[in-house]
Amino acid sequence: TPERLHVLVETMEGIVGMSLATRARIRQLVDARYVVAYTASREGFTQEEVAEALGLDHSTLSYGIRRVADTLATPEAGHDLINLYNQFTTKI
Repeated sequence: TPERLHVLVETMEGIVGMSLATRARIRQLVDARYVVAYTASREGFTQEEVAEALGLDHSTLSYGIRRVADTLATPEAGHDLINLYNQFTTKI
């Protein structure tokens, strides 16, 4: 449901202390958007729904989802992203 996607976004905003809708390219904020996109896509949201909620275009969204999936598959490659992912998944 759209409410669930809103909860995912709000939860991550609480973790990073910033709005995910901002266009800022701060690494933690970029990773936060990607973690939400990855999680939402795994919960069955379409890429269009997720892109709209996060203000991302389709190619950026696809890249972000792939980046999280690849990092989770090879944990040593992205320590900060994995920490953020773990922190997020314990709160949702």
